[in-house]
Amino acid sequence: MKLDRRQTTAKLSARRRGVGLSLLLITLAFSLTACTGPRELVRQNDALRKQNLRLTQQLEQLQASLTLRESELRATREQINGGPLPEIEPPRIAGIVVGRYSGGIDKSGDGRPDELRIYLRPVDPKGRFISAAGSARVRLLHTPADGDPITLVDVAYDPDAFDASYRSGFTGTHYTLAADLPEDLPDQALLQVSFNEAGRGLNFNAQRVLPLTKALRPMNEDE
Repeated sequence: MKLDRRQTTAKLSARRRGVGLSLLLITLAFSLTACTGPRELVRQNDALRKQNLRLTQQLEQLQASLTLRESELRATREQINGGPLPEIEPPRIAGIVVGRYSGGIDKSGDGRPDELRIYLRPVDPKGRFISAAGSARVRLLHTPADGDPITLVDVAYDPDAFDASYRSGFTGTHYTLAADLPEDLPDQALLQVSFNEAGRGLNFNAQRVLPLTKALRPMNEDE
């Protein structure tokens, strides 16, 4: 009987040690879990705060860039609506010049001029060519010594015709105004050219005495 009690006591002690070890392991596992959980939450919270800060900074940068672009656009609109920049005058016509190659052209090849060709150059205040829009009129007058003036040519060019006469070649950039000449020509005649500028409505004039005894060299129709 004593042996059985000892065996029983040993068994109970072993069970108690097992139960105690189990409780210790459970407590340790709970402690580890309790310690690991909050740390993970703290780590995740830190990551979220960093991400939120980064997004906030990017948003502020975009807002600043948008504000800058709006300021630039507003300044551009004010500049456009305000007209030309201060102290800068847009190019304007100051006069018209009849080119040196203007005169009678022999198109038929008989040695006599049969076409009047005028190379007209609108110029700015510095004498530089400037493109123009408007209407023009070409007149060629002969005044005999013992009679009234005779109109040899009187041709008007509306804005479309004048614009279509724009040319650029070895004779320069100009407007070529052409008109037929009559058969009986004097030795010379007075050329009068007028140009009325569209928009401002200003009228510019030029005149020159043209010799008509000899035809000028024919030039390309595109000049």
